[in-house]
Amino acid sequence: MTYWRMQLHPMEPGAALRHTVTCLAAKFIGLDFGEGYPGPTRRGDDVGDLLRADPAALPETQRGLVAFATEMQEGDYVLVMVHNFPFALCRVAGGYNYVREVPPELKVWFHHFRRVDDVRYYGDFVTDAHAWERIPTPHTISPVRDEDGPVFQLIQRWVGAAQRVGVDEASARDGASPVNASVGTDEEPDVVIDVHSALQALALRRPVFHSEADFQHSLAWTLHELFPKSALRLERPVATSRGVLHVDLVLTLTDGVFVFELKYKTWGLKCLVGGEQYDLQTHGAEPIGRYDFLADVARLEAAREVLSATSSWAILLTNDSGYWSPGGSAPGSPPPSASHLADVAPGCYSGALRRLRALCEVGKSQSA
Repeated sequence: MTYWRMQLHPMEPGAALRHTVTCLAAKFIGLDFGEGYPGPTRRGDDVGDLLRADPAALPETQRGLVAFATEMQEGDYVLVMVHNFPFALCRVAGGYNYVREVPPELKVWFHHFRRVDDVRYYGDFVTDAHAWERIPTPHTISPVRDEDGPVFQLIQRWVGAAQRVGVDEASARDGASPVNASVGTDEEPDVVIDVHSALQALALRRPVFHSEADFQHSLAWTLHELFPKSALRLERPVATSRGVLHVDLVLTLTDGVFVFELKYKTWGLKCLVGGEQYDLQTHGAEPIGRYDFLADVARLEAAREVLSATSSWAILLTNDSGYWSPGGSAPGSPPPSASHLADVAPGCYSGALRRLRALCEVGKSQSA
């Protein structure tokens, strides 16, 4: 699946919003060629079917538009921009189409188009207009590949929230708990809660926390809102073969028991978010922090032996790039090492925990 950023209007800024709304209401996205004049494409600028066109013969500044026909796939998500602000998010639901004459019943202005579905609007996603992100959009269409960039992060958060809403809506219709039944391996239970969506929902409300305890409580509250009939415990003691372990968070549903170990490692930051002042301290000591995280993995493995039908999550939340960049970019960040978190799959759980056991010993020897 690829993310895209796209504009849906011809070179007519005064009618950009009207064109965009009309296209999305018709469940189409599209583009055309020609520049330097307002309104729809002139007949002489029509380049024909992009699947047959020679890219070298296209206007040099518009050759990138071919990706709309050749690279975009069904299931991709498109962030639709208007006047350099996000306007809508939609999912590609059909293949590339080209028509020589645009029939009026399509209610679109372009000759090249695809059908879309699951159209959602930015104003419903971020309801405070003062918080809307301005994102310069110099091109008609471009793939979004920088996973650390603001556009990719925005689409990822939005897609996660949309999927969470979709699961909740389906659950309400079916009378079931909002869980993700598509995740699992032979070593995992059949039902696994969608932790990624829960974290994305939390990030929208709380992009920063005062402390690890604040993070733990906030995630617990989010899970409580998603699963109001669950039994939720913080710092629950679990008697294991390693002794009594106090697990950060235990969520008990009719479908199983889900346990979490949480870490919040920060680099110094003073900021004002939502009218609330935050003063984060620099924890540093990344090698020890990495070992502590992997030790959490071992603790979760021990808890799994006791708590039946359990999915386990070790989560580390940090703004210290020493945890995700080899060598780190923050002052004092450690050099690359075998136990670097960049080598550990994010969101590791259940069977993946056993694969990290050896790394715990590496981290232990480094911290000694």
